[in-house]
Amino acid sequence: SRSLFIAFWSSASRNIAMTNKSKRRTTPADDLRLVDLPDTLLENTASFLAKPSKALFAVALTAPSPTWCERKRWPLSVASRVVLDEGRTSQWEVLDFEDIDKSLASKLTDDDLGAILLCIDSVNRVKKLKLAGCNRIYGYGLEPLRGSLILQQIDLSLVGRYEIPNPPILTEPEISEDAIIPILWSIIEKDGRSLKQLQLPEKWCGYRNRSTAMNQLLRRYNTVLGSREFSCVGGTHTTAECFGTDGEDWIDSYGRQGFTCYECLENICDDAAVDVELKFCDRCKKSYCGECLERTDCGHCSNACCSGCMAFGGILVECAK
Repeated sequence: SRSLFIAFWSSASRNIAMTNKSKRRTTPADDLRLVDLPDTLLENTASFLAKPSKALFAVALTAPSPTWCERKRWPLSVASRVVLDEGRTSQWEVLDFEDIDKSLASKLTDDDLGAILLCIDSVNRVKKLKLAGCNRIYGYGLEPLRGSLILQQIDLSLVGRYEIPNPPILTEPEISEDAIIPILWSIIEKDGRSLKQLQLPEKWCGYRNRSTAMNQLLRRYNTVLGSREFSCVGGTHTTAECFGTDGEDWIDSYGRQGFTCYECLENICDDAAVDVELKFCDRCKKSYCGECLERTDCGHCSNACCSGCMAFGGILVECAK
C-alpha cells in the first residue's frame, strides 16, 4: 500500500497544475502550497495516515505547532477540515500514539501534542489517550484536556500495549509531575467526570518515586473511584452480592490501578465465584480481564503474563530470544 501511495502522490503532483476542480484557488505549479491541493487529493493522502499523523497533517495546514499553543484556539483552514474529515468526530474517541512509528513519536514535543489535541477538539472528543513513545513530552501539551468530562482512560506509561514499562533506554522520560498533576486534578475534580483508568509512567510507580503532591492526587482519585457504583461484570452475582474492592484501595502502593480491565475498562471484583477474572501481567504491568486477554505462565521462567506479551509457543518474548 505504501508503494501505491507513493506512486499515487507522484502522479497527482505532476498533474496538479492542470486540475481546475479544486474549490480553492489554483496557483502555478512552482508556487504550489499544500493548502492549494484539491480536496480529493488531501482526502486520499489523509486516508493513508494513522490518526496521530492525520492530526499533525491538519495542524500543519493551519499553523505551526508552537503558534497553536500560544493562541489556544485556531480557526481550522479548509484544508485542515478536509483532512480531519470533520463529519466523523467519533474517529477521535481513541487517540493512540502507538499507531505511529516510534521514531516519529519520540520526536514529538509538548507543542506538537498540544496542537494535536487542540486541532481535534480533544476535550469534547477523546475518550482514550495513550502516549506510547512520546518520551520528549513534559506534560504541558495535555493542557487542552483540562476539565474533560468524557476522558475515560489516560495512559502516561509512554510505552506500547505489550512493552516493558521500564525498557533499557539511555535517558529517562521527560514527563513531569509539575506539568501533569494540575491537569489530572482538573479532570478528577470535575463534576460529571468519566475517568475510569489511569496508567502512570514506571518512574512514578513505587511510593518512594512519587512526590507528596502526586500521592495526594492518587488518594483523591482512589476516593473518587470508591464513590462510584461498582458495576462488576463478573456475571454470576447481583450488584448487592458483589465484593467490590472488599475494603482494598483502587490504587495500590505502586500507583497501579486494580479492579479495572485496561482494555475494556470494566470493573471486576475478587470474588472467586465470578466467571470473569482480572489478572495482572508481570511484564507489561497492566491488568486484563479474561474476556480481553488470558494470562498464562511462561513455559521458560516463572512469570505469569498476558497472552499479548507471549511469543509463539507460550514463552515470554525475552525468553524466546
